[in-house]
Amino acid sequence: MTPCTPEAYELLQSGSITFARMEAAGMRIDVPYLDAVTRKTDVRIKRFTEKLRADPVYSIWRRRFGPSASLGSRDQLAKVVYDDLKCERKGWTATGRDRTDKDALAGIDHPFVFRYNRWQKLQKLRSTYL
Repeated sequence: MTPCTPEAYELLQSGSITFARMEAAGMRIDVPYLDAVTRKTDVRIKRFTEKLRADPVYSIWRRRFGPSASLGSRDQLAKVVYDDLKCERKGWTATGRDRTDKDALAGIDHPFVFRYNRWQKLQKLRSTYL
């Protein structure tokens, strides 16, 4: 480890002050634009949800899980995709569950899985970034 130099201390000190000012001042956001993008994303999510629920694969999903069927459940998705649709398994997680992350699903050539991936991306966009 190198000893602390006055230049290094000054860099960290001025950087901390600058970040504190940025945090206090906040960040400008175009609220009407954000609201419009959020509404458009909600409409797209609703459309994708309707398409997924109208798909014959979702009928299989509902038969298997009944009233507890949830498109957001990765465990349910794994059972439908790997057990019912007989798609090739893409490995397991550290806890021993079937992988259903975006990389695992990207390698599956099935229209439902493709739409599901798009739906998940929109969900992530809405919940994390908007």
